Amino acid sequence: MRYDLGIMGGLVLDGLGKQPARSNVYVSGERVACICSDAELAADETISAEGLVVAPGFIDTHSHSDLLLFSDPLAKSKIAQVDE
Repeated sequence: MRYDLGIMGGLVLDGLGKQPARSNVYVSGERVACICSDAELAADETISAEGLVVAPGFIDTHSHSDLLLFSDPLAKSKIAQVDE
């Protein structure tokens, strides 16, 4: 399979609570299609993320849900892909 974009060698924070790991993130269309640390896969375009953090779980950090902080001061649903 060939991907549209490969983001290579960044420190990936996946939003699932796992330890950050140096990985490659591959995108097809508008979706993250693959995150892997053990292979370089084919991509139409690649960019280096060496020395950077990649957080593919952050879709839209701008929203108008500020009142959420009153009911959930930690706002976990804003920063992680968890159902808490």
